[in-house]
Amino acid sequence: MLPERTPVPLPSVKYSDEAAVSSIVEQAMAAEEAARDFYLSLIRDAKGPLQNGGGTLQAP
Repeated sequence: MLPERTPVPLPSVKYSDEAAVSSIVEQAMAAEEAARDFYLSLIRDAKGPLQNGGGTLQAP
């Protein structure tokens, strides 16, 4: 079962018919960077237990 809200903090992309494509692409790039930062933080948090012979990731 999927959660109603994603645990990944993903900024929304705001657009309208009048929005410049460059603005939309810039917002999308910011969202990609936010996702990258989130997953990098998961890697840093998990590195210790996983490098020391195992462990499992658990929800906070």
